Amino acid sequence: MARHIAIDLGAYAVKVSVSQRSGDVDDVELEVRRRVPQDGSDVPTLQDRLAILDLLVRQHPDLVSTSHLCALAWPTERTTTQRLVLPFTDAEQVAKTLPFAIEDEVPLDLEDLVLAWRAGEGEGEILATLADRAELSGVLEGLAERGLDPRRALVDGDIIAAYGRGPGITAVVDVGHTQTTVTVARAGRPLATRAVGVAGRALTRAIQQALGCSWQEAELLKHGGPDEDAPLPPAFVQELGSDDDGPVWVDDELQPSDPGFGEVEDPTGGSLEATDPGLGALTTLPAKAKEAMDAVLGLLLAEVRATLVQAEDDLGVEIDVVVLTGGGARVDGLRAYLEEDLGLPVREAVDAEGQPVPDAYTVARALGELVVGDPSAATDLRVGDLAFRGGMDLQRTILQYGAAMVATYLVAVLAFFAWNMVTLAREQAAVDARIREAVAAVVPDAPLDELDASGAVGLLGDLVYDAQEQVDFLGRDGEAPPTVHLLYRLTTGFPPHPDVKVDVDRIDIAPKAIHLEGVVDDFSDVDKIGEALKAKGGFGGVDASPGKKKRDKLEFAVDIARAGADGDDDTGVDEEEG
Repeated sequence: MARHIAIDLGAYAVKVSVSQRSGDVDDVELEVRRRVPQDGSDVPTLQDRLAILDLLVRQHPDLVSTSHLCALAWPTERTTTQRLVLPFTDAEQVAKTLPFAIEDEVPLDLEDLVLAWRAGEGEGEILATLADRAELSGVLEGLAERGLDPRRALVDGDIIAAYGRGPGITAVVDVGHTQTTVTVARAGRPLATRAVGVAGRALTRAIQQALGCSWQEAELLKHGGPDEDAPLPPAFVQELGSDDDGPVWVDDELQPSDPGFGEVEDPTGGSLEATDPGLGALTTLPAKAKEAMDAVLGLLLAEVRATLVQAEDDLGVEIDVVVLTGGGARVDGLRAYLEEDLGLPVREAVDAEGQPVPDAYTVARALGELVVGDPSAATDLRVGDLAFRGGMDLQRTILQYGAAMVATYLVAVLAFFAWNMVTLAREQAAVDARIREAVAAVVPDAPLDELDASGAVGLLGDLVYDAQEQVDFLGRDGEAPPTVHLLYRLTTGFPPHPDVKVDVDRIDIAPKAIHLEGVVDDFSDVDKIGEALKAKGGFGGVDASPGKKKRDKLEFAVDIARAGADGDDDTGVDEEEG
């Protein structure tokens, strides 16, 4: 059974969550993460994060399989979202119209961007999301090279809306390393999302600048000790070779006691005095660091508060509860700060079963649920030429067998095809011969030498049609021909000669009616004809009408409705006439 592989290429750590669907619930089988080495000077690049993913794949090779369903979380801060209202909701119309509707709103060439969209809550409301095409394409290609081809690339701000499943309006605040993502959700579906540029990295930098310590020492102080869940890879200054893939990593992990990892010391030379409770349970922060941290936390709270106020105004809603997630949610006191500042209850993230989700895996865990979930619940950036194709891993595997095996396969296929064609041709010839023999038995004089099987069948069909027409005209065995009998009924239905002298010029017989035209001596003869035909019976209706007077003759017309049109038989032999 296919497993769901959710990949979160975070700036602090790369996380992978592996789950398998059991009924309506995803059972988590494995969750792994590994920190991305950094010194605080620059945000880790894509290659840095993919190198860490290589280590995870090396440790867990069963992650790579063409039978798995893989998905990628794409950071909200790498996207731009525009809210539009269109006069229609048809998906094809939206896809065709959206580029023209949004091009004036974007100061970039749309050809350089990926344009995806999902429906909003309002009638005709569309949330259009733009991402850098080259950047996204690079990530997808990098994952494909590692045997991980994501079926979907979902925006993480939409993903975390899953933690807003409860009643009312929920604000999900995900405090990451470089960005804090704020999503307002209703019943687990995103209404609005914004990325705030104040997060865990700003907290680490505040400690580093306040104490003048190394980046790794500031990280240890922030977390209260080593992050045992996400061990650091070795220092990334070491390269074992130069190639296009970047640094070659060694396998041994750097431990906190190893040289270069950094010891937690007071840069002033004194011991660390306990002032206020620190960020972690294993250490305390010096006063300088605590003061710097408070300033950053105040800025973070102000950004979150402003984002939520703006969302309430734009959406016309009122937020009922806040869910705090992400690695930064482990900062001591942050939950209490949010509750006091916003005046709202702040809760931890729980899954669909109501069980707490580890802060570091909130994005990956929710992404795993969406791999096979409702496609409209989050914006998927795999659209257009970047859409998931599937099966590419299998094609690459086939190509690896070499040209000789492919050629052998093609020769076998062609031979099998030729053998099938010869067999079918022989069977077709035998069937044609049997058809021609059958037709010859029925039509001895048929020119079968000049006809193929289809022509012989056509000839037989023509003969059957002619025979059916004769049957329809002559009637059944032992009965008078229908048309002849009908003429007889009409003749005997007219008044006898010489009471009325009639010359019939025209008679039209149709399935539902009979039309007669002729001449008589005077008007009374027309009435006699109509009354006589009515008295004859067996007809649906009789209408005799005079026409023009010409010399000593009078034109007339008779319209007779055939009783057979209403279900009675006016073509059979009357009992009294039988």
